[in-house]
Amino acid sequence: RTRSFGDTVESVTAGALSTMRGLAEARVMATVKHFPGHGDTSIDSHLGLPVIDHPLSRLHEIELAPYRATIAAGVPAIMTSHIVFPVLDEHPATLSKPILTVLLRGELGFDGLIVTDSLSMDAIDHRYGLEDSAVRCKAAGVDVLESNESLDKQVIRHRALTSVIENGLLPPEAFGQTIQRLDEVRRTYGMDEVTPPLAPAPGEWRAEATRIAANTIAIAGEGSFQPIVASERALIVDFQRLRSSEAEDPFNRGGIIRDGVARLLPGAAVVTVSHSPAGETVQTALDAAGKVSTIVLLTRDAADFPYQVEIGGRIMDAADPDARMVHVALRGPYDAGCFGTVSDTLLTFGDPAVTLHALVDVLAGKTSPSAGIPVQLRG
Repeated sequence: RTRSFGDTVESVTAGALSTMRGLAEARVMATVKHFPGHGDTSIDSHLGLPVIDHPLSRLHEIELAPYRATIAAGVPAIMTSHIVFPVLDEHPATLSKPILTVLLRGELGFDGLIVTDSLSMDAIDHRYGLEDSAVRCKAAGVDVLESNESLDKQVIRHRALTSVIENGLLPPEAFGQTIQRLDEVRRTYGMDEVTPPLAPAPGEWRAEATRIAANTIAIAGEGSFQPIVASERALIVDFQRLRSSEAEDPFNRGGIIRDGVARLLPGAAVVTVSHSPAGETVQTALDAAGKVSTIVLLTRDAADFPYQVEIGGRIMDAADPDARMVHVALRGPYDAGCFGTVSDTLLTFGDPAVTLHALVDVLAGKTSPSAGIPVQLRG
């Protein structure tokens, strides 16, 4: 996945602790997620309800180990997962008292804020509804409910919680403890202070961010990446994908690629393929494929969005037999290999704006892909 530090307990723990330290130095509150573990799922909880059916011994050895380390280091907040762990409860962790109160609070000794993932995700919303999920969260031990729906729906959740207090179904102390925890983090992180308007970021910060992003791009396999020559006739096909969460910052990803290529690779053409591909756009890519010496396919989670593999395969079939094929996996590295044998495979581990800028620099030879690969790629 794109939001993991790796595929071993050691790499995840080291990455989490380093990030916590950096955030704390900047007085930013760290939150580790998604408790008690999200790494071993193939279902997106925005779209369905994942189940991790491991025995308790495995959970303690693998999934819970990074949480023990971050709790010991004083992490202030933990976010829950919308995942069912049958060995612990029949309900998702977000709604589970055995997981949040017995395991997290009791056994692991965590006394910071427990916050939920978005309650509007299908794993919760479609199964429990507004009122029931709100009450179950609070009964399970949650402090902060991420209710990011429209105001009228938030009012429904508020009324449901008010009602269970008035009816004696939930003790007022549960809310009082949350108030104490919130007060503590507000004091610690200066949240009750007036924050002055942010000044524009110095130019050197932007350059440093781009440098760091360039150092997170990797090449799969042996050898080095041969950049595209500025005057070379190339085709870059940029597959977009449906953003299923408001947490994924909305910016013009396609425009960043197009602008960067126009500036550094004037001989190249860019075709942006939306998550609902139009036949005319696909035909444009197919028509161009046989006229270029290099084709670059930029995928985003192609395993979950197979239209990218299907269309990309058609473009490769339409290419000149001697054309060079480059595949860039823009989010999960597990897209690697989805087009069979290609000349080069680049991995970016995410597609924020700064990484897209850095990617164009790599394609044009301004920088080289130098990152290691933190997961094992199979197949």
